[in-house]
Amino acid sequence: MAQSSIIIPFYASFFAFYYVLLSVRVIKNRIKNKISLGDGVLEFLSFVDQERSKEQPDETKAQKHPYARRTIDYSTYRHVQRVVRAHANFAEYVPFTLLLLFFIEVNNYLSSFWLHVVCSIFLFARIAHADIAFNNDDDKLALSMWRRVGAVLTFFVIIFAGFINGYNFLFQ
Repeated sequence: MAQSSIIIPFYASFFAFYYVLLSVRVIKNRIKNKISLGDGVLEFLSFVDQERSKEQPDETKAQKHPYARRTIDYSTYRHVQRVVRAHANFAEYVPFTLLLLFFIEVNNYLSSFWLHVVCSIFLFARIAHADIAFNNDDDKLALSMWRRVGAVLTFFVIIFAGFINGYNFLFQ
């Protein structure tokens, strides 16, 4: 008897709410820094051009990029970039992984208990990667333990789900 598909939709709802939270963070940071599109790279480059023109007064004064509403410094740019990338990284990995896990559930390849374990690991991994790591203001973000833990666990879940689906397709 095939189990009904209730586990993945349950976890997908948590991922959906978390995705909205990440989206709100991006929107708030863009509004705060008057960035209409992207991560503020145009505004940062305008800041760099203005700083260069101060250092070299003999050359033609740099002008603000026409698409930049204002200039932002490096620390502001990095913060906005982190928030945007946390959101984008979530959007890149979660749908594909949930699809793999959904295939496992509807084909009854794992027991409900183990599916809950894998989904819980994946949820923890995404929160560790996006929230704990990317909300760190330290410039050593790439060395953050939580970011690495989140990435490793995410890849583990993807590889595990891919293996379970492939194995069962080929040998069952």
